Amino acid sequence: MEYCKAIQDILNERNRQIEAEGWSIEHDDQYLNGELERAAACYAVEGVSTANCQLPTKSYVRQFWAWDWSWWKPKSHRQNLVRACALLIAAIQKIDRKEAKTQSV
Repeated sequence: MEYCKAIQDILNERNRQIEAEGWSIEHDDQYLNGELERAAACYAVEGVSTANCQLPTKSYVRQFWAWDWSWWKPKSHRQNLVRACALLIAAIQKIDRKEAKTQSV
């Protein structure tokens, strides 16, 4: 199964979000209403759109995008899916940090 490049690209994107965009884990932990998950869903839906599917995806993205519209920066089909996965990793890491805090108390 060939997935090593995909996984590496997702990890690189997650690191880019932290290092280039400045979205630290402390920043991620401030989100309380599923913002990371919603952003991931938007990029995944945009991935459907860029895959030449005939679905009205723009209305979904506009409805679910959690942040200012200026932060919406879709790219190619693959890049949108990579971004979606990286955002899901951020959301999962947030859950893991919260659970670790709860267990250590």
